[in-house]
Amino acid sequence: MTTLKDVLPKQLLTSEERRLHKVATDKKYYLANKDKNRLKQKRYRERNPNRIKDSQKRYYKDNKEKVLEYHRRYREAHRAKLREKELLRRYGVDYDKREQFFISQGGKCAICGKKVKLVVDHKHDGTKNIRGLLCSRCNVGLGMFGDNSVTLQSAIRYLKEIT
Repeated sequence: MTTLKDVLPKQLLTSEERRLHKVATDKKYYLANKDKNRLKQKRYRERNPNRIKDSQKRYYKDNKEKVLEYHRRYREAHRAKLREKELLRRYGVDYDKREQFFISQGGKCAICGKKVKLVVDHKHDGTKNIRGLLCSRCNVGLGMFGDNSVTLQSAIRYLKEIT
């Protein structure tokens, strides 16, 4: 393959043509040596973690508004993907499983039956088992009672006595 460099002497090229030629040459080299370059980058990151961290902090400090705007736009553009990722991280459940709960409950809170925004209710024993979908109020209520059915029964008896 004949390149621009082979055809014209370097002195006859404009600075823009030289720049474009260098970009093309660098890209060609990078594509031909991908694995070698990745290994080199990996070694650099392993040997210079503090230098990289300092550089990142400096960049953030100098470009805080730009970085925050980028993150805001990213969250808006990838809202569903981030929600599913959070479901997997917190509860080990994908979005389809959550939708199955939603459909089986008719889109209503499993306790009060209201059709409002629903949140995942799960066991707090470290197993991440999902029990159902609840409205925020019912979810907080269960949490306040420590998921203890005995305490909840006492609360029910108390409410019946005072009303």
